[in-house]
This record gives sequence, C-alpha cells and structure tokens, in this order.
Amino acid sequence: PAPSPSPTPSNGGGSGSYSGDITYYAVGLGSCGWDDAGLDKTDNIVAISSALYADLGNGICGKKLSITANGKTITGTVRDKCPSCAKGSIDVSEKAFLDLFGDVGVGRSKVTWSFA
Repeated sequence: PAPSPSPTPSNGGGSGSYSGDITYYAVGLGSCGWDDAGLDKTDNIVAISSALYADLGNGICGKKLSITANGKTITGTVRDKCPSCAKGSIDVSEKAFLDLFGDVGVGRSKVTWSFA
C-alpha cells in the first residue's frame, strides 16, 4: 500500500487537523494506563501513532478527537498509542470503526481527524 500522508502541521498542544489511515484493534491495557478490555463494542477508543504520541506527550491521554471517514463524523477518546501506525493514522475500537463504516470487513480506510 501507498504510504500514509503526513499530518497537516498543527499549532502545537494537540491542535490541528490530521489525515492518514484508520484501522481497528482489540482494546485492552493501553499506553495511557487504562484497562479497556471488554469495551471494544461499547466505547469509541482511539490509539494514535507512537510518533505523534511521542511529539505530544502523555498529556494527550483522555483527549477527545473528532474523526471523519466515509461521510460520517464521530468522537473518540485517546487511550492508547499505535506502534505500527504512520504519523496521522489512528487505530480505533471496533465500535468506533463500525460507527463509521458499518462493517469491520473494510479493514483499512482513509480518515481525517482533529482534536475536539
């Protein structure tokens, strides 16, 4: 697959707009320290790329994101980091992915998001 686009420059402090790929994962004990096991189908949980997590710091944990894909917009909460995600890409809980696409069979798609 083609590399993900770089995030749009932000104003710092977790602002700005980003774009990349969106995938879903089985949530559990995340890098923010919360154990989200069992919340895959009930909460919109987000893991941002490890590179962006490093840039923004641990203060990013608990921040709300506005996520747009497939003509729909949802809100999710940063609770983890994604080591395999390119900067600007996100990994989300199954519920968040289903809210956007209606089917996990999509697997990977394009997304834009910003801090809410």
